[in-house]
Amino acid sequence: MGQLFLFLTAFCIFAAIHSNEVNGKVIVTRTEVPTEEDGEPVLIIPLDELLKTYDVNATGVGKRQLDLIPLPAGTVIAYVIFATCEYISFWAMDITMKFKEGWLETRHYTDPNDIPGWSKISQNPWFSFSGVPTFTITLGPFDPCTKCHIDSKLQSIEGFQRLGNFTISTDCPCDPGSGQGDPHYVTFDKNHLEFNGPCSYVLTETCVASDFDLKVISTHGEVISRFVNNDVRRIESAKVTTGAHVLDLRDNGVIMLNGVLVTTSVLTQDALVGVQIVSNGTDIIFSASGKWWIEWSKNARNNRNRLFVGIHKDSDLIGKVCGMLGHKQPEDYVHIEGKLPYLLANGSFTDNAQELGHSWEVPGSCP
Repeated sequence: MGQLFLFLTAFCIFAAIHSNEVNGKVIVTRTEVPTEEDGEPVLIIPLDELLKTYDVNATGVGKRQLDLIPLPAGTVIAYVIFATCEYISFWAMDITMKFKEGWLETRHYTDPNDIPGWSKISQNPWFSFSGVPTFTITLGPFDPCTKCHIDSKLQSIEGFQRLGNFTISTDCPCDPGSGQGDPHYVTFDKNHLEFNGPCSYVLTETCVASDFDLKVISTHGEVISRFVNNDVRRIESAKVTTGAHVLDLRDNGVIMLNGVLVTTSVLTQDALVGVQIVSNGTDIIFSASGKWWIEWSKNARNNRNRLFVGIHKDSDLIGKVCGMLGHKQPEDYVHIEGKLPYLLANGSFTDNAQELGHSWEVPGSCP
């Protein structure tokens, strides 16, 4: 039988007794013997690595480049796997169209002594990455630092299937910056502040050279109730810019990606950014290659928007972002005793939340 890279659920698996580090989480994988031995090799590969390594022009995925090599013979499955503090996203793309009439069966559990039955997952009927069969799954919510085990098998109508399993943890530590309420902000350093300016403000942006760029802007809306407090506002919307992509996060869970309304899970052609719809009130925007995520949701109790910005501890953006949410420093960063907590846009520091907010005001955004 030819060289085999066994497919794991909608995603992960390389070779037996092989451990792989994904987004700062250790993925422990193993392969299992296929149920049918047809001798065809199977390659399982992260989608961003596939696009950087192989010439997949024949499938319509990506653009031909001279430094790319031809796809190997057999079956090629590309995958995306990503975890936030609460959710795990799985995406699988059947690049060589061997499972176009097939399905995915999966089961997940946190207790190996309590393994559930299999669930059948159909192809996403509303989204297909570059026209190939695509499976998208969301697991959760879990607590932060939860280890989740996943078993899976991708199956065709002819009975051909590949089995695999892996383990992934939700964000650990779970330390996103956030904004919610009227509005209350929490910085990456866990400093809590209230800022009610009437404009748009840079929450975080790449301010040191990095392989990835990210900019998140929140826009405050009108005063909530002048009878209660003339200054209390809420986060009305947000804008996310990364690479050549712009996402508008609007009220009531509406998301626009490059000017197009998002109605299902979707991934950009360059695989830089994806949107996973978790529920009617919660959406996850993520970059598997940039290793950052944003959760945009509506608080059902007060009907106000919530925005969480997470950057994985092994992201190239660590130590390279600034904004109202502050720096996202490495885990071994030593805080200087007595140093003021908030970094202003001009590079100086303050302990005044109002001064912080106004310094990150977007020019021309005020009513």
